[in-house]
Amino acid sequence: MGTLLRTSFSDPGVLPRATPDEAADLERQIDIANGASSGGYRPPPRTKEIIINGQTVKLKYCFTCKIFRPPRASHCSLCDNCVGNILTRTACRAPC
Repeated sequence: MGTLLRTSFSDPGVLPRATPDEAADLERQIDIANGASSGGYRPPPRTKEIIINGQTVKLKYCFTCKIFRPPRASHCSLCDNCVGNILTRTACRAPC
């Protein structure tokens, strides 16, 4: 019972959404990388690979939050936010 209460009142690890300025900057970087000559909208790539401590890590893009989320993070349909390590969350938890 104690573990359930501790989990219910702990921070789920909600990742902050991109601000409008950050989202616009990301779109500019993608346009430059793609050599966008047309004026049409191009969605960002679904994945991005970065190197951390010599290891290649693949980040997935969340179109709702407009961020590249870290590994083991997912978009929660209950609270409409990206949450880190969603595997530790259970269905019996109160909504985020």
